[in-house]
Amino acid sequence: GNLVGLETEVGLYNPALSHGQVGTVRDEVMTQVGGTYELGLHQLEVSPLPVSLDGGFGAVVAGHRSVSERIARACRERGVSVVRCGTNPFLGGLQPPRTNTPKYQRVPDFQDLHRRKDLACVVGGVDVDAAVVSLCQAFQINVQARSFEHGIDLLNYSFMVGPYLLAIVANARYVQCSDTGFADVRMHAWQITHDTRTRRQLRK
Repeated sequence: GNLVGLETEVGLYNPALSHGQVGTVRDEVMTQVGGTYELGLHQLEVSPLPVSLDGGFGAVVAGHRSVSERIARACRERGVSVVRCGTNPFLGGLQPPRTNTPKYQRVPDFQDLHRRKDLACVVGGVDVDAAVVSLCQAFQINVQARSFEHGIDLLNYSFMVGPYLLAIVANARYVQCSDTGFADVRMHAWQITHDTRTRRQLRK
């Protein structure tokens, strides 16, 4: 049967700790639970092994619950809370702390440098830059395709159900402790901060 894999991103928060200390906790939790770096210093991502749908969707849910519980337990042991919102509302929208790797240091700076100069980078009244996406967490589902054509078919289905899913589970409203007015600000934040099109490209 088709394999389904999940990617879970969560934010970490403890107001008594510095950014660097939260980053150290993040690294320790990743070592204990597994996972990969994300753009935000306060983020981690865990991707359990894909499972078959032959036994129903319950196995997928059980795998995700197991990983989520391990993350939460490892964080609690270190006095850090898990932020399950779509955005981490406690960090600033301008230059939020980033993971110190070449990719995560260079890419947002490139986007800021080459972004359209006529584009106001404001989300719900909050000034932001390209690194604002480091405040965003996501829960992603990856479905195995049997062929290229099957992959296109699955993609088309995702376009059909995507807006309904977004309406049901939207939970990314707050940035920098401010209400942006968006039920889910993530796509809007990506679009305005990562638009490097030139005027010539826009005219086409």
